[in-house]
Amino acid sequence: MRLSKVFAALIFVPLIFFSAMPSLDADDYYNSTITVSVNLIEPVARVEISPDVIDLGNITKGYSTNYANLSFNNTGNFDIEIHPVLENNSSDAFNYLEFNTASCSTSSSSGWHNMSYYSNISNSFLSIDKPDVFGGQRTDYACLRLNLQKYGNQIDSNLTVSTDIVFWIMPEQ
Repeated sequence: MRLSKVFAALIFVPLIFFSAMPSLDADDYYNSTITVSVNLIEPVARVEISPDVIDLGNITKGYSTNYANLSFNNTGNFDIEIHPVLENNSSDAFNYLEFNTASCSTSSSSGWHNMSYYSNISNSFLSIDKPDVFGGQRTDYACLRLNLQKYGNQIDSNLTVSTDIVFWIMPEQ
């Protein structure tokens, strides 16, 4: 009987050992899974302009003001063109507003364009590429001045006037 117990142990121990080992068969493995999601949004044009108020000081016929610096931050998600448009023009003097995107030197005559130049839709004020990363920004700079050197109308009194410039943001063509 003792021999039968030894014989049984010799048969069952290896059976238990081999049945407890993981099988190396290719059909017996465990998979891991990840879930990937993203929030797809529509393209949007968004520009932050600074400063939002500019005081050009005092000016009369035959002169131009100092320039004011402007920064344009494209925080949208496509390349854009910017077109300035005078909104509520309370004084014809604002037709002599000029922008420059190259050099803001007041002594330089090149690069300065009058507001009427931008009324032609093919003449964009600025073109700014989309940011390198989503949620980032791409910045470009320009300057603005009022040039009354060729202003021919009469200035009757000391008068503070203001206007709004709307910057139309469009996809780059």
